[in-house]
Amino acid sequence: MSATKLTLTDNVVQQRRTPIHRLNADILLHVFTICRDDEPVDIWTLSRVCSRWRSLALEHSFLWTRITVNQPSIDLLGYYGLRNWLDEWILRTGTTGALDVVIDTKNTGTYSSWYWSSIDDFRDMLLAVAREAHRWRSFSYTLDLPWETGFGSTYPWETQSAKQKFLERVRSVPLLRSMCLMQRGAGEFCAYSPQTVYSLLHHDTDLHLSSLSLLNVKVTEDIPRGKLDRFSYQVTPDCSFGREAVLSALKTYSSMRCLHLSGWIDPEDDESSAIVLGGLEELHVEPDVETANILSSVDMPCLAKLTVGGRGRIVRDRLTSLSSMTTRNNSDAIQFLRDFSFRPHSSLLTTLVLNLSAKDVPWSCIASFRSLETLRIAVSILHFSWLTTPRNLSDLWTKKRWDDGEPTWLLPRLQMLILEVDADRGFNHSVRIKWTQLDAEWKRHSHDRWAAAHQTDENIAVLDIDIITSSRKMEVREVARSIDHATAIE
Repeated sequence: MSATKLTLTDNVVQQRRTPIHRLNADILLHVFTICRDDEPVDIWTLSRVCSRWRSLALEHSFLWTRITVNQPSIDLLGYYGLRNWLDEWILRTGTTGALDVVIDTKNTGTYSSWYWSSIDDFRDMLLAVAREAHRWRSFSYTLDLPWETGFGSTYPWETQSAKQKFLERVRSVPLLRSMCLMQRGAGEFCAYSPQTVYSLLHHDTDLHLSSLSLLNVKVTEDIPRGKLDRFSYQVTPDCSFGREAVLSALKTYSSMRCLHLSGWIDPEDDESSAIVLGGLEELHVEPDVETANILSSVDMPCLAKLTVGGRGRIVRDRLTSLSSMTTRNNSDAIQFLRDFSFRPHSSLLTTLVLNLSAKDVPWSCIASFRSLETLRIAVSILHFSWLTTPRNLSDLWTKKRWDDGEPTWLLPRLQMLILEVDADRGFNHSVRIKWTQLDAEWKRHSHDRWAAAHQTDENIAVLDIDIITSSRKMEVREVARSIDHATAIE
């Protein structure tokens, strides 16, 4: 017995000598918050380290206000006790703090402990978090089901009863500003799908959203419109919508400031009436033919920033080679830019972000946007040599005849060029020499353009250049304004 007491005493003394256990409460709370922000379920792990950490975590309810049901939380807390620990998580948030709620079933289907046939789990989860709907600050619900599971079948009276309970609880959501509803594999009549949740938000719901993201969710006229700031609308190949369905969604939230549009949209021959997005300032689009056709029916008189590309369009054919995928992704982006340049609002663009999957920059398309002040180009390659290849950027350095007119500078209003290249992962002496040489070379190329910017007969802005890789950033500036321009990114 005395030996056991000695061992326990030694452990306590050893813990007190450990530097992290000598941190005061404020610093520990800051560390806890960082861990919680990275993965919300980590607060459970931290609360189990020792009695001091547990008391600190339980005394501060704000640490628990990010309620998350996903693969990491199920791995740590268990599937069979889900209802218990979800109720306990909600209890630990207190009664007044704003809540960020996430229900995400992605990847959970790979675990034998998660049974898709248990529709009661989804009903209980939704009803449990809906009890605190008046405290929601953000709500995200992702249902990712395998096809043909038959999920969602239940007694009609039971489904209706659960829907009514959920509806009664979400009628008042005064704090809710962000909502994300995403589904794959969930049929139209799935009892507790994100589509069903969305359909329950009628006009009598007290809704004040600033951000809404929908994946494979149809928008209907019964939904409260509100004045959104950001709207993301995506459709996957498994659940293609027609042109009219997408235009209807854009029309419903026509007051948005920022739009992210992507997906597989069924082509339709019928002409659609034009709609006006009068407040739209930013457009993010992953282009294909149908997306371009849809946007041809949309007037955007205030558009200032355009982002083309992103994750890239997925080619589902297993026999498709990487080179052909690269060619297709780039050709879609170039074709979209070419079509977009003929639209009236293209002359208003001040910022263009272009995500490329090939090495060559489509300057002939970019040249049409003469009002650009900021150009950001991200290239998904692994070769440092791209930055030293003249054909990629040479059009910026010399006057050329564009459209058979007088020789002019490309993009005369351009003030900032940002290049993101996935290269130079290491940082050693040889790499440092390369960057020093690159800096000198880029300044040599830029000299004539910089000089022209200071001449009274030239209408051209001074161009600053940032080159960003995974481990380093270089700022190319005029010699008179240059500073310590090359820094390693820790």
